[in-house]
Amino acid sequence: MRLKLLGGAVAMVLVGCGQATVATGGPTPTPITTADDAVSLMARPLKLPAVQPGMPCPVTTVAKVSPGVSNPRGRGPFYLGGPMPTAAFPWNKTVYVVTGSPVPGPVLLRGGRIDGVGRLQFSGQPATPSDKATHLTSEAGVSDDFYDHVLQAAGGGALYVYPSTTGCYAIQVDATTYEDVIVVSAS
Repeated sequence: MRLKLLGGAVAMVLVGCGQATVATGGPTPTPITTADDAVSLMARPLKLPAVQPGMPCPVTTVAKVSPGVSNPRGRGPFYLGGPMPTAAFPWNKTVYVVTGSPVPGPVLLRGGRIDGVGRLQFSGQPATPSDKATHLTSEAGVSDDFYDHVLQAAGGGALYVYPSTTGCYAIQVDATTYEDVIVVSAS
């Protein structure tokens, strides 16, 4: 009994020091990806809509579901949430959630401006080693790397979205069992 108590106390000290982890009984996080996942998802064609300059941006409407993010946009099971991004500002925090069981994932995010010239980048894990990072630092000292293609965890999370200019942007979401295109307007 004494050994069990001592072992439990040591484990608690190690957890407090960041030396060990303790299972919480929740679902085990899905690893983000393997090289095969990335290659397979990157091989899919980019299917962004085209919008003529001067035409209104066909922003994806807010879905009539409650998946756990505000202003959910998408057809499901992937929903992008939060406010519309601000152009030329890399710290547009964007949340997402993937619903359903089992959660299919990882997800590949990529996109671009669809009504003119502009670049869309994301913080996160680069989908390919050849994708060169744009390193940006905010006035507050926050810094991150931004990529043209990122792989995100299956269940949900957050990342920064960086539209280089004002305009209409489309984000294509690819996973092994679904794909979607979500259109946003960067003001």
